[in-house]
Amino acid sequence: MYDACPKRDVKLIIGDLNAQIGKEAISYPTIGKEAYHQESNENGKRLIHLAVSKNMVIGTTVPT
Repeated sequence: MYDACPKRDVKLIIGDLNAQIGKEAISYPTIGKEAYHQESNENGKRLIHLAVSKNMVIGTTVPT
């Protein structure tokens, strides 16, 4: 579904994904330094993998 959208569109993925995003340095710059957890859970790792593959940023981990 993500790839079916025009590239020029702004895409937001929102929802309750039960993903805990950790502060693993290997995931920078996809995640920011404001992650709440020390380690990502399995859903967090899947979300990070999706974000990396689509050149996205996980916004809740980036300071405003």
